[in-house]
Amino acid sequence: MNSIMKARVLTVVMLLLGILMVIGSTMSIFATSIFPFDGFVGTDASVAGVAFGVGIAVASFNPEKHVTWVRVAILYSILVIVYRVIFGLFWGTWGQPAPLVIAIVFGVALVALYPRRGELMPSPGMMTDGPAKAMPAH
Repeated sequence: MNSIMKARVLTVVMLLLGILMVIGSTMSIFATSIFPFDGFVGTDASVAGVAFGVGIAVASFNPEKHVTWVRVAILYSILVIVYRVIFGLFWGTWGQPAPLVIAIVFGVALVALYPRRGELMPSPGMMTDGPAKAMPAH
């Protein structure tokens, strides 16, 4: 697959993941309104999921510029896999297979399609202790 095609497929994968996260989070609003456990600690998991999905979807139009969103989407996939496997093995509650399958497929696709895989792991030099650079005035 040539680089232009990989870039297009990466955009589609990220956009689709973002859309699925928005839909899933929106659908979970009903469950969290009945059992609002997330509200006990001052959060709203459904809204967080929607915001996260929108961020991934928006970043999908230029993933190379928004590598942090690609990293976070990969991290999300890894966490879903770990969560599902731990709950499945130790508590016998595998739940719906779709989240596990989607996490595996999308996580592998994101890593395989990203053109500069070396950027996916932040290097120590990327973090600085210095002051933030001022943005130029328009």
